[in-house]
Amino acid sequence: RPVRIIRLLQLPSNIFLKDNECKYVFATKYWHHLKKADDPDWSIRGKTDTEIRKDKHNAIEAQKRDMEIIETGKGTTYTIEINADGIQEFLQIIKQPLFNEEGAVTGIVGLINNVTEHELLKKKLRDQAITDALTGLYNRTYLDEFIKTHSDDCYPLSIISADCDGLKEINDTYGHTAGDEYIKATVSLFKMVLPKECILFRMGGDEFLVLLPSTSEEKTLLLVKQLKDKQNLFSIQNRPLSISFGVSVMNSRADSFHMCITDSDRNMYFEKRKKRR
Repeated sequence: RPVRIIRLLQLPSNIFLKDNECKYVFATKYWHHLKKADDPDWSIRGKTDTEIRKDKHNAIEAQKRDMEIIETGKGTTYTIEINADGIQEFLQIIKQPLFNEEGAVTGIVGLINNVTEHELLKKKLRDQAITDALTGLYNRTYLDEFIKTHSDDCYPLSIISADCDGLKEINDTYGHTAGDEYIKATVSLFKMVLPKECILFRMGGDEFLVLLPSTSEEKTLLLVKQLKDKQNLFSIQNRPLSISFGVSVMNSRADSFHMCITDSDRNMYFEKRKKRR
């Protein structure tokens, strides 16, 4: 028996048993996310997750899922994020019911795998897929996702199209490094003026899109005015920042998202043409 326990302790996973009252019977190891006493003889036996886990939200969720397994006889697999003692971890929880000879559920056997490295890599790849490398703003991929998944409580949804004036000339005269600084300065201006709840996209090159949930056209036009007033605070190679803007508003899901973006783009290009006259 001691040899078997030692072999279980050597496994990277944590194996546990619970009875039909969702109380622990056995666990191969204790992790730092448990709120255990200083008593060296402290045991997990006879305790529920809500009694011993530091993260109350995950403890309540664990007990809820345990009760569902006891009631339905069906197992489950899920991943949770834990931030305990300044450590971020992702744990995969696998739980299966235990049955007696009559088919009644007598408890739960579970496995906990630390999948932090895998989840962080997945998050990194996800971030790379939906963000622009130069600015850190969202890209077209995330815009497509937002269009498909946004909720009705974001209306009225105001849209601002923006385009840097004279970027090609800056690139041709001073090089693309200066052009990149011009683009970054534009982002700094956006973050200075626009509210935190706005969603910023770099659509490519010197084109940007701003989504402002629950924002009227009147308020959006005021924000655009503030952007124009403050753009002179930024300059590249002694050339002040200059941006053209266009605005449109979606009032409900009945409005076409793509048509509203087309309208804001059209208004932005109209302003850009006026500057060239």
